[in-house]
Amino acid sequence: MGEAVLRRLDHANIFLITTGTSTPLAVLLLPPDRRNLLLWIVWTGALTGIAFRVLWANASRWLYAPATWPWGGHRCVTWPKPDELLVAIAALVESGQSNQMSLTVVTSGAVITGRLAPEAMWRQRVSEVLTDSADLGEFSPVFDTPARKDGPPTHLHFHGARILQGTVGIPETGGMYRVAIKDVSAWTVGDFSYSDH
Repeated sequence: MGEAVLRRLDHANIFLITTGTSTPLAVLLLPPDRRNLLLWIVWTGALTGIAFRVLWANASRWLYAPATWPWGGHRCVTWPKPDELLVAIAALVESGQSNQMSLTVVTSGAVITGRLAPEAMWRQRVSEVLTDSADLGEFSPVFDTPARKDGPPTHLHFHGARILQGTVGIPETGGMYRVAIKDVSAWTVGDFSYSDH
């Protein structure tokens, strides 16, 4: 009995953590009209999801998924197309082969903070890490393929980056992440600092 209650609360907390993480950034970074619409949509979806997980845990997914669409579907209202300024920043990083630009982005419920790298440099580093792995070395050649050069950049390539979760950055040492620019719902220049105290 107790385990079932804890499982329900655990599943419900996913909605709170994700929505609660994106709320302060939406308040700080979005204009009032978009901010209010976004927060109304995501909190309505989150509260609906919590109600289903706590009060009706055995509900059919056919009822559950459409009822919580606003929680995950909020990406549709944040940026209708990739942010041109973000695309321009990514293009400058790509053309200058620089890895000094730091960004913090909100994407699909995660907040990622770190430095951008040109795609070719990012691929090379991922390939090196995989090559050194006894278990994952066979995946290294996938990243050795040349980066696509036609058209504007479609992805941000982070290195030394962390996923922010509360006051902790995961992993502490930083990781390598690839984020589709079209999925970024909010962003700011700079690397958010964090503390595990």
